[in-house]
Amino acid sequence: MSLPTFLQPHDPPTSGYSNAIFRHNHPFGLSHALWWPAKLPTPETIILFIPGNPGLLDFYVPFLSALHEKDTTSKLAIFAYSHIGHTPGIESPNILPTSRYGLVAQVEGSIEAFDAVRTAYKAETRILVVGHSVGAWLSLQVARLLQILGSILIGSF
Repeated sequence: MSLPTFLQPHDPPTSGYSNAIFRHNHPFGLSHALWWPAKLPTPETIILFIPGNPGLLDFYVPFLSALHEKDTTSKLAIFAYSHIGHTPGIESPNILPTSRYGLVAQVEGSIEAFDAVRTAYKAETRILVVGHSVGAWLSLQVARLLQILGSILIGSF
């Protein structure tokens, strides 16, 4: 299973998706990422998924896997990434102390993730930003700052 250029392999791929690392620009370091590739060579739509607190991705694997399996076009890819500094075992030396991984850093990290997808894929590829809980708030900030048309917001009730 191949990864886009903005991701590095982390663990061996599992069924349907790959564990990866998203390298943020300094000073943010690394984030855990998951990638479900499109079944066709070039995705038509990429979901950029931003999790809720505590920002760990394993909780979302069943949901995102089911979403990917429901794709009848074979043109959907999913890129999910954890909040900066929130995944044990995925840390970088010489990065900001964890007390500095607040909302401003998470917004900047989300914009970096969006920009990485936009740079790696042609302009015709749609990027759908989906966020859960605080990830919904982060996706709204990405939409506002980058002037994109909208996001899908998932709340917990």
